Amino acid sequence: MKARSRAVSPVISTVLLVAVVVILSATISTFTLLFTEEIEEPAPVVSQSSGEFVGGTDNGDQIVRITHLAGESITVSEMEIVVDAPQCEPDTARIVDLPLETLYNGYTDHVEYGSDLVDTSPSGFQNETDFGVIDQKTENTLDAGSYFEFRINAGECRNGSGFDDGETVTVSIVHTPTNAVVIEEVLTAN
Repeated sequence: MKARSRAVSPVISTVLLVAVVVILSATISTFTLLFTEEIEEPAPVVSQSSGEFVGGTDNGDQIVRITHLAGESITVSEMEIVVDAPQCEPDTARIVDLPLETLYNGYTDHVEYGSDLVDTSPSGFQNETDFGVIDQKTENTLDAGSYFEFRINAGECRNGSGFDDGETVTVSIVHTPTNAVVIEEVLTAN
């Protein structure tokens, strides 16, 4: 009888070992599958873009134009515009919550910080500026061939004297779902 109860012990230990392995593998696979679901889609690839100062206004403000030349489309509601102008005060601005809905009232509420750097006055005071795809009245997709414009307040740069020749402004377009910079243009004043 003692021999018989000893024979049962290896079978029970094998069954218990298999059960532990099955439970561990199920737990690990569940964790792994949940982790892979959290991986985001990659940011759109913009293979070519351009940025330029397209002129100024009567009061010396600079109009910035960013053009998407080639690559994947970007939904405007999934992007933010970051402006870095080290010679200005404030030196950084971030335009958020695009597209701009109430241009006739100005768009101060769309500037997270640096609202003095970008001109947020109503569109009636910005007749020279073509907001392009960031205006809600457009298709709101930054496709190859499309563009947008905004103005930089010259009064905030060099104590009101604007940009000197050779000074730069960096404009970055951030794809908000991935927090990736998809366009970065360095503009040089001349």
